[in-house]
Amino acid sequence: MENTGCPWAILSAEYGLLHPDEVIRPYEKTLNAVPVAERRSWANEVVESMDPFLRDIDTVVFFAGERYREFLEPGLRGWGVDVVVPMLGLGLGQQLAWLNERLHG
Repeated sequence: MENTGCPWAILSAEYGLLHPDEVIRPYEKTLNAVPVAERRSWANEVVESMDPFLRDIDTVVFFAGERYREFLEPGLRGWGVDVVVPMLGLGLGQQLAWLNERLHG
């Protein structure tokens, strides 16, 4: 991601939006088993923390699973941001192949 020159961040079920240089403690939490209300609240907090980024960009590209995107996408679109999910509909193995192909040609 650094090669693109575009700002990027990491989505964490435990910590929300992380800067790539942030160091965190290991954790086991995932959004896959979290109730809908908690996922919605997590997404609202993440979108709010994205505010400084959103002032300078018009597109967000997600490399994240459905549970991480489900409430972020509508929130971002509500801010007028275009959302792109390049690996939409691909299974895990297909996603890894997609990434490997782009990383290594």
